[in-house]
Amino acid sequence: MSGTSMACPHVAGVAAYVKSFHPDWSPSAIKSAIMTTGNVQKPILASDFLTIWRDTKPKYCHGIFAATPMDLKKNPEQEFAYGSGQINPTKASDPGLVYEVETEDYLKMLCAEGFDPMVLTKISGQNVTCSEKNPNK
Repeated sequence: MSGTSMACPHVAGVAAYVKSFHPDWSPSAIKSAIMTTGNVQKPILASDFLTIWRDTKPKYCHGIFAATPMDLKKNPEQEFAYGSGQINPTKASDPGLVYEVETEDYLKMLCAEGFDPMVLTKISGQNVTCSEKNPNK
């Protein structure tokens, strides 16, 4: 198994690990710690492995994939084509900085994007009034 089938239990385990160090952290703080401390890598097919090994000497090799850091100079459009990277539990337990996101933050963002306050009230269970609409919408 690979992909999300295996990522989910691994991330859940890392979240529990981080929570053991910071029992007062919210789910969003734990998510932030995990996402901001990942090692950004990209998979390389085995057929390209010898060339890559000769030229870059990658640090990791797992089965038919080798991982090398993303190179945004070669592929600038890939900035949004990959996630936060390979999770690093040790770094996530002491990230230095975490971003705390509350329900209110999401509701303000959705209001600014022009969502109907009545719909937001229904899905959030809170009385939502949008004071401003996004002027670009």
